[in-house]
Formats: sequence, C-alpha cells, structure tokens
Amino acid sequence: MNIVTGGCSFSETRHCVDYHRFDMMDDYDDMQPESGYKSWALHLEDIVPNSKVYNTAMPGAGNGFISRAVIYKVNELLSKGEDVNHVCIQLTACDREEILVDVDDASSETDKNLLCHHIPTLDGGLENGIDWEKIKKDNNNKMWLKHSYGQDSLLKYYYKYYNNDEFSVVKTLEHILRLQWYFKSNNIKYKMFCGWNIFSILPKMPRYPTEVRHLWSMVEWDNFWFHKKLGGISEWSRDNLPFEERFITGDRVTDDGNALDEHPSNVAHKTFAKEVVSKWINNT
Repeated sequence: MNIVTGGCSFSETRHCVDYHRFDMMDDYDDMQPESGYKSWALHLEDIVPNSKVYNTAMPGAGNGFISRAVIYKVNELLSKGEDVNHVCIQLTACDREEILVDVDDASSETDKNLLCHHIPTLDGGLENGIDWEKIKKDNNNKMWLKHSYGQDSLLKYYYKYYNNDEFSVVKTLEHILRLQWYFKSNNIKYKMFCGWNIFSILPKMPRYPTEVRHLWSMVEWDNFWFHKKLGGISEWSRDNLPFEERFITGDRVTDDGNALDEHPSNVAHKTFAKEVVSKWINNT
C-alpha cells in the first residue's frame, strides 16, 4: 500500500529528508536519529500493515510548496505504473510563501539557508547526498526560496508590500482546490488536516471578501479532518496528552508558562498516527 504524505515541520523529522537540504532541530536531544523520533507520517509504516510511506514534508514549507511536492510525488508513482492508495496532507500557515529565484540572487545568509527544491535528484535525500549543482543545472539555476521575514531576505519586499490576510487565505484555498481536483481526476483517496488552526485569521477580517467565500464554497470539506472547530494536530495534542508529552521540548516552558516549542513530540506523532490518521486509511 503506497501512502503519500506532505506538510511542513509538523510532518517532518530527521528521518524524513527526501526533499530538503537542512535540519532545523539540531539543538533538541529528542530530535536526534538515535532517539527514534518520527513524524506521524513515518509512524504510519509501523501501524498500517504492508504500507510504504513517501513523505514530502519540509520544514518551513508553505501550502504552495506542499501541494507541488505532493502532486510531483503522486504523479511520479503513477507514471511508473504504481498505485497511490492514500494521500494525507498537513496544511500550514496561510501566509507562508515561496518564490522561484535565481540562486545567484539569493546571496544573503538568510536566503542561502532557505533555498530548496521539491524534486529530488537522488533517492534517499540528504543522507545519501543531494547533487544541488545538478538541481541548479536542470532548473536553469532556479530554486525555491522559502518564506522568511528576515531583513536580508529577498522575500522581505513581498511581505512588506504584497502580503495581506485576504490574499493569504485566497492562495491557500486555491492550493487546496488544486490538490482536490488533481486527486479527483486520478481517483485517489485523500485527507487533509492542519498543523494548527491556520484559519484563525478569518475572524480578523471585517467581512469575508467575495473571493474567499467563493473559493471556500468549492472545497470538499468532507475530505478534511479538524479537531473541534478548525483545530489541527497541535490543538488535538493539547486536549489528548499530558503537558509533558505534547511537544518536543517536553515540560520546558517559556516565562509566560507556554511550551518552549509547540512542534509535536514523538509521543504526539505516534498517538495521532494511530488514533486519527490510520483510522482514515482503514475506513476507506
């Protein structure tokens, strides 16, 4: 059974490096390979019998990148004559954006660390070495620059002049619809959910623009999972696990008593995979 998954760092671990260049959690002991830390996506292989998971998740990815990476992997498998039995996608913050840039223009230290590509040149990803020079050559020296709010980033102009809540939601809904229509055209079962309530910006709008309402009405929400009202794995972890088991930093907290880092813990990933995600697959 082939399962394709996607998402941001809420779905990625050091063991899941098919598509990215960097590890972002080196400072956390429980993120080291020897600890067996896995995302919900890779836990599925242990829970769902005879399954093979192709995880396209990447830290810092936006919903545009997530949708492109998933579609690329699904299409790659289909073109090889393989079945894609299920697709499970975790969506991320609406305001994340990637732009396709000339590598030589991304000269700041911030941007150099955020260049990425969703099409691997070597199976096995980072652990076997990715030929980034080949990627640049095959793509006319272009790579995706992930979102950044850094003052030395090329994207600072986008966030300063072009980004707003309405546009962010419109783009996310368009990415959702692109995935929805692709899966329907290929008769593929799928489910989407959020890392957290990514639509919390909606109540901040004085009224929903016509564009948002129009796109929202076309989404097949039956293929979504929400915890309570628009919540995701983060809210689910808060309601279903003891505080020290919810997030990767355990019981370490900030000065105001919140978790030091709200990325899901290994326990949260495993429990979520078993009690939520695997049930979608078994029920279909």
